[in-house]
Amino acid sequence: MPSSAKAAARPAQWMLGLIVSMIVVTSSCGRSIERQSLTEARWTPVSIEIHQGLRQAVYDPRRDSIWILTAPADPRLPALEEKLVELTEYRITTRETIQHRSPLTSRTLGIGNAMAIDANGDLWMAWDQNLVRFRPSDGSFESWEIAPTVLADPEEGSTARMAVALAIDQSSAVWVTVDGAPSAYRFVVDETRWEVISLGDVVTTTEKRITVTSSHGIAVNGIAGGSSSAAPKLALLDSRDWKPRSGKVAARQIAPLNETAIAYTDDRDRVGAANSTDGRSIYSRAIGKVPPRALTTHGERIWVWVMEEGRVVVHRMDPRNDQMDRVTFPHREGFGRGSFSDYRGDAPATQFSIADPDIQEMIVDKRGVAWLVTSHAGVTSDRGGYEPLYRLMI
Repeated sequence: MPSSAKAAARPAQWMLGLIVSMIVVTSSCGRSIERQSLTEARWTPVSIEIHQGLRQAVYDPRRDSIWILTAPADPRLPALEEKLVELTEYRITTRETIQHRSPLTSRTLGIGNAMAIDANGDLWMAWDQNLVRFRPSDGSFESWEIAPTVLADPEEGSTARMAVALAIDQSSAVWVTVDGAPSAYRFVVDETRWEVISLGDVVTTTEKRITVTSSHGIAVNGIAGGSSSAAPKLALLDSRDWKPRSGKVAARQIAPLNETAIAYTDDRDRVGAANSTDGRSIYSRAIGKVPPRALTTHGERIWVWVMEEGRVVVHRMDPRNDQMDRVTFPHREGFGRGSFSDYRGDAPATQFSIADPDIQEMIVDKRGVAWLVTSHAGVTSDRGGYEPLYRLMI
């Protein structure tokens, strides 16, 4: 290009660069930065040998494993009032599946999610009126009845007084909440002793959680007054006195976010972060109605899934900069495995379908990879196209 042409092109190039810079600055200074459909997102189905049924699940960072508790509802199994509980370990690194047969049965497993890993690497679980410890080191199970001197036996067919949530505090005590109670139950392991901790006017229900908020804090969400139509309510406890304080947000679901905040969904279809001391909202965003057990956190990011026009959509949001990523699960009516593992972002859907009731839990591993745990059977099933695990890499 002649030197005169180069000189003439410089103002145009400079002006183009200025316009591009203005666009970048303008988009970065707005309230939110949203990437609608991530083309780099990748869904992968994972087939493991497991029966169909209601589940609970938890991630084990020490072993890099997903522990899945199942009350089988496979039509090929005998129809029993109480079902033998199955404990499955899926090792992410090696892709191994290990079955740990439990000697215990269950009538109501799946009404909540009560699983946690303690500092020793032992797995704690609760269902019905049982608190159970599994030691992976020797494969042993040990169980205790939850607060036997306080909780009455439930009526037949009722979920009242059945375990729905579990957490382990900094002193290694195990906390359990049950359906329809105005208290949380704290198990001091070394002394095999139960403590009853009042939640004030908060009554726990099947969809609610309990979580450790800090080195000395516990948060429990439920409903006010115990009525099924009552508004969601949050109770905050401090280990220095265990006196319940009411949180400011009407939290339907909660999860720990960092030392000073918890993530929540509320009764106005918002997802946000709240101060763990007083429950005051410090961040919120409306994304639509969030199903039960659809909220989790990792690395100070909030993960949640919702249903949009019959499709599962996973949102990952960062309250620190209000950035949100949105990924749609591939969907098509019908069966068949097809080329599902090649699905990226919003490319044409493959022959797969998943619905709200199928998803039992969403967890995120130490790499920041999300996993959807469903109620479907794995390789033991003759139904093609449905898997018990789905991995989402963003």
